[in-house]
Amino acid sequence: MIVVPNSLHVALSPVIGGKGKGVIKEDLTKEEISTVAYLASGLQLEAYDVVSRVEEPFQDLLSGARRWLRREHVDLDVPNEGEESDLHRNLKAFAVKHLIEKEGIDPKAIFVEVYVDRLKPDIITPNLAADAKTSIGVLPSDEVLDATKYSSISKRIWVVLSPLPLLLELDGVTGRVREAREKGIELDVVVSTKDGLLKLREFLEEGRKYYEGLKGGG
Repeated sequence: MIVVPNSLHVALSPVIGGKGKGVIKEDLTKEEISTVAYLASGLQLEAYDVVSRVEEPFQDLLSGARRWLRREHVDLDVPNEGEESDLHRNLKAFAVKHLIEKEGIDPKAIFVEVYVDRLKPDIITPNLAADAKTSIGVLPSDEVLDATKYSSISKRIWVVLSPLPLLLELDGVTGRVREAREKGIELDVVVSTKDGLLKLREFLEEGRKYYEGLKGGG
């Protein structure tokens, strides 16, 4: 995926190595591209970088959480049935780490890959069901819609998304969250960042503050 100002894409397309699966050509400013990279990296990449450089710091963030989980609470590093991507396994680990360290939930009250009334969220606690979504071959908004089924077993639902897929389909995701809440379902999209899991509104607010700082500094 390539995000680039249209004028720059026209100038560089003859020499770009390989071909992006998708090219978003907008009249984006340097500050806007930098903000997208900052958000997509999990609030880590503070430089003028296109999205092609955000994957490594974000994956490092997730793999660090997985190493922590295997070191501190290996019993909660539970695989899914069948095939499971590293991204999904690491997103689960990041969520468990956040619940223990940031939310103060007793590890003994956290259950991973356990059936409840024929439903199996990735993570279940006494008052929260959390499902990690990779957005691989599936729209993030459809993943949010799928998670509403957990309202029958939990008062609160968290959908754990990676930042880049979320940003690429932000309107659809926010629409699904609004739809769920209109139905009385307490559902939040949460995003993995260097500060832990941030709810969607908090995540976007961090992007707004970063963008305004760039504009002010410019």
